[in-house]
Amino acid sequence: MMRYMNIKIGIAILVAACVGLAVVLAVVKKQDNQRHETTRKRFSDFSNRLDEATTNLIDLRQTNLKLNGDLDASRTAALQLSNNLVEAKSALVTADTAFQNAQRQITNAQLQIATTSHRSRTSTPHRFFGGAEPGARPARQPLSDNINR
Repeated sequence: MMRYMNIKIGIAILVAACVGLAVVLAVVKKQDNQRHETTRKRFSDFSNRLDEATTNLIDLRQTNLKLNGDLDASRTAALQLSNNLVEAKSALVTADTAFQNAQRQITNAQLQIATTSHRSRTSTPHRFFGGAEPGARPARQPLSDNINR
């Protein structure tokens, strides 16, 4: 009988150990499930963030390409404006030189007119026929000259 009791006690100890192990297994499984769910949520969150970052990166690359195109167009326009400015400056220099030459020519012509006018006033008239050459007919004065005198 003792032996039978020893076996029963051994079985009871084994059953208690199995129940303890089952409880421990259930607790570990529950903790593992919680960790798994937390990890899955974190993984899903990181995946969503990665998708969002990838979308933003694609948008930024497209914006960058557009801005680079706009920058190239602006550089081309600035270069064209610079070339136009150089041409305009050159045209202004040419026009200024022509203007100064024209002013010199006008001044020279005015000096020649003044010199010629001065010479004609100061020249001595001929004594025949009121300053005309002998045998020459007197020049006719326009009516406007006669009226003004």
